[in-house]
Amino acid sequence: MYKNYLIISISILLSQNLNALDIDTIYVDSSALLLEERFQDSIHLLNLKNKKLKQSRDAYNEGVSYFTNLKYLESINSFTRAISIDTMFYEAYFNRAKAYMQLKQTDNSINDFKQAFLLDSSNLQSMYNIALLYKQDLNIDTAYLIYEQILSINQREHQALYEQGVIFFQKNELYDAIDKFTQSLIIKESAYTFNDRASCYRKVGRLKDAIDDYNKAISLNENLAFIFNNLASVHRKNANLSLALKYYSIAIEKDEMYALAYNNRGTLYLELGNDSNALSDFNNAIKINPSYSLAYNNKGISYHNQKQYNLAIQAFDKAISIDINYAIAYLNRGISRQMLRDNDGACSDWKKAENLGLPQALKYFYNDCN
Repeated sequence: MYKNYLIISISILLSQNLNALDIDTIYVDSSALLLEERFQDSIHLLNLKNKKLKQSRDAYNEGVSYFTNLKYLESINSFTRAISIDTMFYEAYFNRAKAYMQLKQTDNSINDFKQAFLLDSSNLQSMYNIALLYKQDLNIDTAYLIYEQILSINQREHQALYEQGVIFFQKNELYDAIDKFTQSLIIKESAYTFNDRASCYRKVGRLKDAIDDYNKAISLNENLAFIFNNLASVHRKNANLSLALKYYSIAIEKDEMYALAYNNRGTLYLELGNDSNALSDFNNAIKINPSYSLAYNNKGISYHNQKQYNLAIQAFDKAISIDINYAIAYLNRGISRQMLRDNDGACSDWKKAENLGLPQALKYFYNDCN
């Protein structure tokens, strides 16, 4: 009996020892529970983060909708909410800057474009927009330096070179402009760049180079009416009036609402002695742009040439009503008034033209008013 009891006791003890081995298993299960709690916490935080990101994106999308519908102040408020939730939201800064641009809030716009660039320096459009804002503010030297910064990041930014060329053109530093346009064209050929380099060549008297560049521009984009107008002007300056007439007409065919081309062709018709066609072109220009004082002045010249002096004076009156400081219109109206024996009116107009800085008016005044 004792022996059997001993055996049983040992068996029980062994069984208890075997149970003791399960402690590790229990410990592992406890760790798993802790990990699961941490995992659940992480999921909770991730869900909160995703919820905030969704709120930020929803506010951003709302801002885009407002912007599209030209509600710029509302779009700014929405973009601001998006940024308050996600301060690293590049697109929200960028588009809020564009909204500020529309409201002429230049400083706010520049600050947002700068922040957008800090968040994504690979996107140079923010820098281009900053330069544009400085140009619009007539601070072209600062704009030039912004383009220099862009080129320091990527020297093959042909658009930055082109914009520098435009700045030199605005400053009438034409050979520097030609150099910048040429550098831009080496990287990428563009109809606009060829056109602008041609305009530089035209102004410095290199007419053949200008014609070549305008033709290259047309070969790249034959739908740009202004290039045909510019080409016509070079041929006109080169005394090739038939080609000038041809290209003015093509410009008008490309864009029937091109008031400048109508006016230019009208002045060429005046030069060719075709006052009827000239008058038609000036009327078309005025129909397109009722505030086109130059076209009214030219219309007056056309009437004067046809000895319709009262109609000429009416046209000059309209030109002066649009631009009260239009010296040539005063001079011309004086000439038409003289033809109707209105010497006092003529002398008054010539004196006004002279006071506005037109020296040839003085000749009329001294010859007929003293």
